[in-house]
Amino acid sequence: MNYLIDGYNLIGYLHHIDLACPNKQDTLKEFLARKQGGKDHYDIIFDGKSPENTIGIHERYGSIVIYYTPQGTSADHHIMDTCKLLKNKKSITVVSSDQEIVKEAQRLRVPVLTSQAFIRLILANKGSSQKPEPTDQDTDYWLSEMGGGS
Repeated sequence: MNYLIDGYNLIGYLHHIDLACPNKQDTLKEFLARKQGGKDHYDIIFDGKSPENTIGIHERYGSIVIYYTPQGTSADHHIMDTCKLLKNKKSITVVSSDQEIVKEAQRLRVPVLTSQAFIRLILANKGSSQKPEPTDQDTDYWLSEMGGGS
């Protein structure tokens, strides 16, 4: 599946990445790489990195491509413009909870997943190499088994 991801919007819904973190893009890239299904391709769109970025920048990390829009072009508009240019509207799924993006993608009949739904999807990915976080019950059980519980 091919996903066109609103990068900062997705980060805003991930509890382990702070939007104020200077390495948030790399942290998202690494998180998605661990969760990625075998045939999934992620295009992650971020607003341009700096005023010197006048043509846009992209970085490839396997089947994850990170795009930084050119100065003066928002990631939101880049995503909506990409949707307009798609010949096969079903070839990609937009990932965003931004209502403007969601409404435009729906109007163009491009499939959409909210950021929350996408997170649930990738966390449920059976092929994920990431182990699930232990629940409070798991912790209590192992503490009692090892003599450290109450």
